[in-house]
Amino acid sequence: MDTDHTTGQASEEHVPSAPQAPQGPPGPQEAITEPAKLLRIATMVRELLEETRQAT
Repeated sequence: MDTDHTTGQASEEHVPSAPQAPQGPPGPQEAITEPAKLLRIATMVRELLEETRQAT
């Protein structure tokens, strides 16, 4: 913080905000390259969720 020499009080610094992600359709870097792998992971998560629900 900077000190204002005329009043002796600290002044606030301007902190820039983080850049926002552009809105729009996903780009090619966000494409699913291995759908079979994603489906296997989703199935495992679903099974874990079912086991957790049964345990409670």
